Amino acid sequence: MYSLATNGSVEGVDKGTADSYLGNSDLIWSFDTQKYVYSSPAIHDGRLFFGGSDGNLRCIDTETGKAIWVYETSALTTGIMGSPAIADGMVFVGTSRGLLVAVPEKDPNNDGVISPEEIVWSYQMRGKIVSSPAIANGAVYLGSGDGVMHCFTAPK
Repeated sequence: MYSLATNGSVEGVDKGTADSYLGNSDLIWSFDTQKYVYSSPAIHDGRLFFGGSDGNLRCIDTETGKAIWVYETSALTTGIMGSPAIADGMVFVGTSRGLLVAVPEKDPNNDGVISPEEIVWSYQMRGKIVSSPAIANGAVYLGSGDGVMHCFTAPK
């Protein structure tokens, strides 16, 4: 995962030396997952969220590129392929093993790990999830590999 300057260069960052092969952007920071990242990140309140082929959902500080927390799923085949979505203090993401999880946006005990006991809720689908959740009107929408479109709402 890379953070690049959008204006071509940033004074004092990397000595103004362009880092891309086209010479149009400075590298601000990078975060190495050691695995593939298939999805786009979601950004909210100074934090960047993304999943990887290792099955981990990560939260990174947008200023420094340092890890804030990690949630380790059991999806080690292709991991997390869809982009996370954020709403109401939760990060929603699906795994290649068909698990949709709602993870707290902030680490409840600040130990750098979201444990299974700390997730807000989860739902096991019959098919793998490669799509990204969509959130609208207080509901989370997500399709799965079993051909079913799911809609989740909070109890009233």
